[in-house]
Amino acid sequence: HDLVLGTGAVSYDAATNTLTYVDATGTSKDFVFNETSLVYNDATNILTYTNSKGEEQTIDLGALVAANETLTVLTYDKATNTLTYADEDKITHDLVLGTGAVSYDAATNTLTYVDATGTSKDFVFNETSLVYNDTTNILTYTNSKGEEQTIDLGALVAANETLTVLTYDKATNTLTYADEDKITHDLVLGTGAVSYDAATNTLTYVDATGTSKDFVFNETSLVYNDTTNILTYTNSKGEEQTIDLGALVAANETLTVLTYDKATNTLTY
Repeated sequence: HDLVLGTGAVSYDAATNTLTYVDATGTSKDFVFNETSLVYNDATNILTYTNSKGEEQTIDLGALVAANETLTVLTYDKATNTLTYADEDKITHDLVLGTGAVSYDAATNTLTYVDATGTSKDFVFNETSLVYNDTTNILTYTNSKGEEQTIDLGALVAANETLTVLTYDKATNTLTYADEDKITHDLVLGTGAVSYDAATNTLTYVDATGTSKDFVFNETSLVYNDTTNILTYTNSKGEEQTIDLGALVAANETLTVLTYDKATNTLTY
């Protein structure tokens, strides 16, 4: 597509991420740059990344947590007054409750058994965590065995984001724009000049009068607030999509509950 810029104007709408060229006849042509989004559905626990071509990639974070979470199992034999605890490695531990006492601390998710000699033993149940490092863009899930599974969200966005390419030929004073589908558009600049600063991702157009105009392209960010546990993705239009990672863990994490009746010496699990 040849656009001869002998006369006319170029403008950029940051709200819609659109470059508009109006030629000498008043005809306008729009170039809409990379539109991406990162959306989390807290009903289905699906994280969906949509690139600028409208293609979607999904991650089922609920399934990720559920698949990697390890569970402890407790059984109680009334006949022998024995509590059997199977840990994350499926190793069983028998606690004969002929004497002694059992207590449970819900705040720390810990079962404490005190035997006849007064010796206590603690059993800390499912401890999991989901942490995001906003420096490395790594999301790390740690199961109750201390094993870690990581997702590089920065790489996920970078690998699936499509980019536009701009090149400028000084000899012919022509700007060539390659869109997301790799289709090229030539803009022949009859007067004026165009330069591009890769460090700031900025295109600068100087018209025949010497007036310059800057166009700052794709600016995206991925930020985690460790106080609110909110992961915020901002696309190049400044639109935000948020994921409550704290709610995600709480919704998918399974917990054991224990109560103990001293009067009947009964443990309820």
